[in-house]
Order: sequence, then structure tokens, then C-alpha cells
Amino acid sequence: MNTRPVFLLMFGLLALVSSAHAQGPVKDEDLAAELKRLPPVEPEETLKTFTIQHRFRLELAAHEPLVSDPVDACFDARGRLFVAEMHGYPYSEEVRQQQPQPIGKKDACLVRLLEDADGDGVFEKSTVYASGISWATSVCCYDDGVFVLAPDKLYYFKDTDGDGVADLREEIASGFSRANVQGLANNLKWGLDARIYGAAGTNGGELVVHGNASSSPSPGGEGVRRPDEGANDSKAPHGRAPSPPAPLPEERGVRLGEMRRKDFCFNPRTREFEFQTGGQQFGHSFDDWGDRFVCSNSNHIQHVVYPLAALERAAGVSVPSPIRSIAKEGPAATVFRASPAEPWRIVRTRRRASDPNYRKRLPPTELVATGFFTSATGVTIYRGDAYPEEFRGNAFIGDVGGNLVHRKTMHEAGASFLAVRADDNVEFITSTDTWFRPVNFVNGPDGCLYILDMYRETIEHPVSIPEDIKAFLDLESGDRRGRIYRLVPPNWSRKAPPKLADWPSSELVKALESPNGWTRETASRLLWEREDRTIENDLRKLFETSASPLGRLHAFYALLNLGLIRESDVARALSDPDPHLVAHGLQRAKAFLAGPDTTLGKRLIELARHESVRVQFELALALSAVPEQQRLPVWVAVAQRGGLDADVRTALMLAIPDNPFGLFERLATAATTEHSLLRELARRIGSSKQDSAAVAGLRFILSERFPHGPRAEALMSFGDGLRRRQSTLSQFAAKHLGKSGPEAAVLTGMWDEAERAAGGPAESALRRTASIRLLAYAPWERAAAALGRFIDPTVAPTLQLAALESLSVQAGTGPAELVLAKWSALSPQVKREAVELCLVSEPRTLKLLQAIDRKNVFASDVAPDQWDRLKGHPGRAVRTLAERLNSSRVATDRTAVIQEFASAAAQMGDVARGKELFAKNCAICHRAGNSGAAVGPDINSVRNKSADDLLVAILDPNRESQPNFTSYTAALVDGRVLTGIIAAETSDSVTLRAAEGKDAVVQRSEIEVLKSNGVSLMPVGLEKTITPAQLADIITFVKLGEF
Repeated sequence: MNTRPVFLLMFGLLALVSSAHAQGPVKDEDLAAELKRLPPVEPEETLKTFTIQHRFRLELAAHEPLVSDPVDACFDARGRLFVAEMHGYPYSEEVRQQQPQPIGKKDACLVRLLEDADGDGVFEKSTVYASGISWATSVCCYDDGVFVLAPDKLYYFKDTDGDGVADLREEIASGFSRANVQGLANNLKWGLDARIYGAAGTNGGELVVHGNASSSPSPGGEGVRRPDEGANDSKAPHGRAPSPPAPLPEERGVRLGEMRRKDFCFNPRTREFEFQTGGQQFGHSFDDWGDRFVCSNSNHIQHVVYPLAALERAAGVSVPSPIRSIAKEGPAATVFRASPAEPWRIVRTRRRASDPNYRKRLPPTELVATGFFTSATGVTIYRGDAYPEEFRGNAFIGDVGGNLVHRKTMHEAGASFLAVRADDNVEFITSTDTWFRPVNFVNGPDGCLYILDMYRETIEHPVSIPEDIKAFLDLESGDRRGRIYRLVPPNWSRKAPPKLADWPSSELVKALESPNGWTRETASRLLWEREDRTIENDLRKLFETSASPLGRLHAFYALLNLGLIRESDVARALSDPDPHLVAHGLQRAKAFLAGPDTTLGKRLIELARHESVRVQFELALALSAVPEQQRLPVWVAVAQRGGLDADVRTALMLAIPDNPFGLFERLATAATTEHSLLRELARRIGSSKQDSAAVAGLRFILSERFPHGPRAEALMSFGDGLRRRQSTLSQFAAKHLGKSGPEAAVLTGMWDEAERAAGGPAESALRRTASIRLLAYAPWERAAAALGRFIDPTVAPTLQLAALESLSVQAGTGPAELVLAKWSALSPQVKREAVELCLVSEPRTLKLLQAIDRKNVFASDVAPDQWDRLKGHPGRAVRTLAERLNSSRVATDRTAVIQEFASAAAQMGDVARGKELFAKNCAICHRAGNSGAAVGPDINSVRNKSADDLLVAILDPNRESQPNFTSYTAALVDGRVLTGIIAAETSDSVTLRAAEGKDAVVQRSEIEVLKSNGVSLMPVGLEKTITPAQLADIITFVKLGEF
């Protein structure tokens, strides 16, 4: 049933919850004396501030004034370093919701070119390569120039006259939202497929591709390609592709759609764009095998598991976590900081705990900004060859608020990974300098990792600091400072990095075997840029004979990207001894699988027995490109393996053919078929637009050939499918089976048995609950009589709740009328679910409100989050009545409410009581350890926040609302109304996530209205259901409880 959170804590990259108004001065406070700003450490002294594990050391490769505010960088094929400098952070030049005045510097950002002329590893020459851009967040090399991401724009800059300054400036795309400085698009990275991938951030926006670019509205689209005008191949060395042409006149561009919860990629030559799975914060990286990783403020490492192209084929399949949190220690893992607390933090903390006795009881994380990840940035996989073997493939993540670098070892786990803390009870790099801000990392030509240090005095969002304290700070302090460090291993001696730009193509082919990821990637890029097809034989020989799996991988992709790939090459990849290369062969086999019968198709049958879960997963995803006649035996072969990995099972569901009856029939009679696959097939058949297919499916489920064990579950899933086409199982059966006949008799017998088992006290609770679930699909008269008996205080709550859930499935207002007639006998727990039953459709909702108006139902029986939904309902009649009935319940002045509850932040509550209250009020949307639902932020991510911050977040949740936690309401064509955050969306479907982590996947064709409610999913008005003392218990549990 659709519910909403009662306790959703909203925090941005650095915990943007504002509590400034609740942090007034304390007696005898002398801010001028106390707020002594910590000075910066000058470059010549900075290395002394670091502690680094495993005898590694840092070398200062560049520092101010040669570089400042670095947030991203890339090495070109000559070993020069292009740096994106984000001056002006955290302010913008325009008015935004979080910034009412245009106080930011206008177009203050730069791209700087650093050069190490003498090869000593220190950049001594610095040139402003490009300027006049705003909020530069990323730079990426291409064709002797760079793409620069500076929201809302994506640019291309190039120096065509050799003076080190770009004279070509193109605006490639726009529409990257600037709503929140900590949710911007970022980190352009080259993929194996000669595409540049970018993280679109949490802000989203509407992507517009401009006049001299081409576009593709969806993955795999044809795009609108523009010929390369003005090319002069005769002057291009190595037979390379021509440079991009001069900009065309400004055009309105092609609108590709919203980037909400999406990333993007584009072909840098044709400028064809595609959306990708994504939508996290600052950080984006590939590993050697092309797996993509992202991060967000308190979820420090995540793996992109499902490509958007697969999700677009979901057709109602609920895909669990397309982007997966993979840290063994949890999203907001413990971190170990070495730097002291800044004076302004000490003052703010003192205000939050002005009672000396309370201050003594504060946990250490309250006195300094330490404890857990709250500002994770720049997740990067180390891909070089300079470090010992145990460091290769490690993940490095910065925590800019904690002045540290965290390290993870990566372990494959099915189709995804498990990332494990590499250094016990210590961070890989810590600094005592509070100005150290490791925002990003770059794999270098020398095999080392480079650390980009933005070097700022403060990196807190302005709204989280009280105004009088802020008066003593300069939040832009350090914007003319910055450092770039080289992280080197023990006993390392520097070697001059190769200048691949000068290498002939034949040598670049050999470089594809390099153990250094930068070398392989850059060689691959140059071969593609040159379009030199004379090296086809060299590439194919490398692919066929190299002892290096990564060398074979890059040779395979070079053939593919240059248009030289053959079916025999793909077949060889599918037979490679390394499962990673087999998986890539499957990803790229689709173009060769469209025919009626191919050699590759036969190979797929063999791969169904492959032991690698990664291969099974990619095989299942690839099946969508196989014609249905050839797909069937492969699909069945994978499905019947037994013990399927959960992601393989989901991938199979994404590849269900348009007419799944043959598959359903074949699998149902196989002993090893998992019931979950049968359920999804039954649901798909039930939702078929062709009555003949649905009738055949129903008759088969009720026939003797269908096994008895999964029959009830298959029947319910079939009924769910019918609901998608605005029908019910009882109606459909009556129409197509009649009242007599063998199938009708079996169906009636199933309902008879369900009614008997549900009411049988001797039956197990599991059997009774399953029988109650089946009665949800019975004719209304029968369901009302059978299920109504369970809505009674003498019945166990679990059975009452099951009956309510089943009644909710029924159509019409009958379920609401039945429940409202029994209202006075319902317990508080049952009443919440009874309200949910009434909120399913507008007619039922009006019945509930009318009962409240008549005093048959108390307004307090409706939870605050449920009142929020009523007030934001798409139906005017519901909204009007809800506003009138609720107008006096919730105070509109949240400041007054917070002042009334201020004692909750000033007293120590009881952890045990808080745990119980958390379970009752908060766990439906928040996880604490292994308990609760992952809808809102994990509680670990906010434990180091003050009691005042938590108080404000709970009682005034809309003060700092993030787009990814905004609630939406969907009114469906069948009359149902759903509310939740948008957890995922494709061109065909939207997934709304409600409380308890329940996902509702809705086809866009089912949606009549989808609208943002403009507020956080967390409700306003919790103060009506708890006391200040109880809120103190909750806050104490969040901060001090063991979980």
C-alpha cells in the first residue's frame, strides 16, 4: 500500500540543513575574540601536515599561483595537464532559491594549462587556456582541445594557432541545472566505446544540443548527424580525423528531455548524445573493464549496475537499485579525521549545547566534523602501474569536510561489487590542515594518482552557518589557492611519461597492452581520432594473440570504434578465457544477432552454462536484441540453471518477449524454474492488450498442465497485470470463462479453498495470510464477506493488515465503506493502513473526508504525511475539503513550532525509548543499521549533526528540499492515486518509491496526471503526534544508538 515517510532528513553535499535561526548567541559570547580564523599552510610547508599509510608519500606537482580552485583535470597526449578551476564557489552570479541575491562572481572560472617543460615532475608553466565561463566542473581532452563542463553549458575549446590559448570556442549543449552548487553536472570521462560520459548531478535540467551538434533522443537512436564541413584531410597527420568546424550560427537546438536521475554520454565527433543511468553528486569514474562508479555526499561509493537502455525496456519490471551502494561498511561509513575543528564550528557547537552538563555528554562527532562520510567526492578507481599490485583497482574517495582520503579494495560480487575499507581504523591520507580539500583525483601518465586540492578555508554551504558567525568568515577564502599532489609509492623513481601524440599508429596499437590505464585509454582515443584504418591487421593480431586480457579488450574496442569489427571478432570475444571480455562481447554482439540464424546465436546457448555471474547477467541483457524465435531457448536455458543471481533474474525479466505465452508455457512445466520468473511472465500476459493472449494465459494457469505449487501466485500476478489494463480477474474470468467449464470450476475451487484456509485457526499464519491475499482477486461480494470478518479487534493485527491490503486491491468505493463502518474498532496501527486503503482513489478518499467531516473519524487518525498527500491531491474536491478539515491542525509558522520544541534539542533523551519511537515513526523511510527502509537518507549519514540541526530537519523538512526527495503524485487512468519520490524513470515508465521502500512501477500510458508536489516527501506536522520529550528520545537514538 502507498505510504509516505514520517521522518525524512534532508541533507545536501555538506549537510545543508539550516539551523541558523535556532543558533542564537549565548551569554557573554565574544565572537570577535573567538572566531580566529585558522591560517592557510603555505605550499613549502604543506607536506608536513600529512600522514600517509604504507610508506606512500605526496609530491607537490603544482600550487598557487600557477593553479587555484582545481576541481577536475586531464592529461593530454603530450603530458600537459588541463585543469578546471571553479572560482566563485559557493556563490552564483544569479539569484537562486538558496541565494536571494546575485553575489557571485560573473564568469570567473578558468581552464588552465600546466606544463612540465624539464620533466622533473613539477609544473612550472601555467597558461590561462580558456576563461569567461561559470562554475567549471570538468575538463576532458579531445583532438588537441578540451570539452569543458560549466553548467549550464558544455563547451569545446581548442588552440588552433599554437600559442597555448584557445581561440576556438563552441557551445555544444546547455540545460544543466544550476539550482544547487553541490548538485552540478561533473566529471567527463572517456569510455571504451569512444564516447565521453558525464555525471549529470542531482540538479538535473533539460538537455539542449545546439546547432553544430547532433543528437539522439534515446540510447541507440539514429540521431541527426551534421556533415563535417570545412575539413582538410590533406593537412591532418597520421590520417587523423578533421578538427571540429567553426561554430554555426546560434540555433535554438534540439531538446533531448529531462536529465532527472540520469547521466549522459556523447560522441565527440558527431556530437550525438544519449542518456545514461545516473543522477548522483560529485564523482564519476571507470575501472579497467568499463564499470562505472559514482558517489554522493553520504553514499561514498556506488556502482552503476543497469544500463539505461535496459531500463527503457523494463515494461513495468521493478529493477532493484540500478545504481547500487556497494560499501561493505554502509553508505555513510566511519571516517577517521586528524584535523582540528575550525573555531566557527566550535562556536556553533557550543550554541547547540550551551548547557555545560549536556556538552559533557556530547559524542566526539558533535565537537568536530568527524565520524561518518558527509562530504564524499571524486570517487576514482586507480588504474596506473606505479603502485604495488594490491593497490591496483582500488577506489580512492575524498571527504572534503574531513580533510582526508579514504581507500577501498574492490571485490566482484555477482553482477556488482563489494567495496571494503582497505585501512583499518585509519584513513589512507589525513591532514592536520583544515584547508586541505581533496575534491577529485586523476590517473596520470606516470602511473601515479594525482590529487586535486581545492584548498579552501571553508567548504560549508552558506545556509548552514548562522548569520552572525558568517559575518566573521569569508566563504570564498582560498579561491586564489589550490594544490595538485602526486601520490607516489615507496621506492618510486620517476620516468618520463610517453608523449603519445608523436607516436605512429602502429606503436599506439602496441600501447594498448600497457599496464597503465592512462596509456591504454589515450592510445585508444588517438587511434579513434586519427581514423587510421591501415592498422586493422595489427589490431586484429593483438586481439587474437595478446597475453594481456586488457590488451585484447582495447584491441577489440579499437576494431569496433573504427568500424572494422567482424562477426568473427565478436565470436572470438565470446570464447575468450576471461569472463570480462566475454561480457563485453555480449554487450557488442547485438548488431550481429538480428538475423534469423547466426553463429553467435548458437554460441549464446553455450554461454547459458557459463559459471560467471557477470557473463550470465550480460547474456540476459543481450537477449532483448535476439529475435524471439532464437531468444526462447537461450532464455529458458538461463532460467533453468537454478539458484539464479538476483540481477540475472531481473535482467531476464527485462528480456521477456512481447508475446511471452510460449515462454510461460515452457517454463511452467520445468521443475527447476523459479517462481519469481513465472510470476513476472503471468503479470506480463495479464497486461497484454490482446484478449486472446490473456485468455490463453488464464486457461493455462487453471489447467491440469500447470503445476499446483505456483498456481495461486501466478493467478495473483495475472490479476495484477489485468489491473494495468483497467480490468479485474473476476470480471475477466466471468467474461471469458463463463460460470461453467473446467477452468471456471478450478477458479471457484481456489477461492473456496482460500476462504476456508484463511478462516481456519488450525492453519499456519503463513498459509492464512497467503489465502487472504488470493481473496483480493475474488468477486467483490465474496471478498467483502470473507475479508470483512478479519477487520475485527479480536483478530491478530497481521491478519487484519493482510485483509486491508487485499480489500485495497478491489475496485470501487466498497472497500472504503466497509472499513469506515468498522472504524471505531480499529487499532492505531490498523487505522493507518485503513487510511491508505481510502487514499487509493478519489471516490474512496472523499468517503474518508466526509466521515471526518461528520466526526465518524477523528482528524488525528490521519497521519501528518497522509494529510500532506490529501492537501496535494490532484482532485480539487479532495484538496478543498482536506484544506478545510486540516486548516487548524498544523501550525503554518514552523519557527514557532521549532521554538516550542527547542527543549528536545537541549536535553538528553532515552536511547531505548528513542529506538521504539524511531521504529514507529521513522523506520518506514530510514535505515538504522539493518532495520528500516531505504527511502530517505541512511541515519548513519546524519549522526554527527547537532541536535538543533536534526530538530529543524524533522519539524521543518521543506526548508532545505532536494530535488531527488521531492514527492510526486500520479493519478492513473484506472482511478488510483500514487504518491512517492521518483526512484527511477525511463521513456516508458516511472517508478514511485513510497514508505517501506515499496516501489510502484507505472507505465506512462497508465498515467493521467503526474505532478510534483513541490515539497519534500517528509510531512509537516509531526509535532501533533509526538511530544518534545519523545522527539528528544528520537534524536538521542539517532545520535547515540547502537546500530
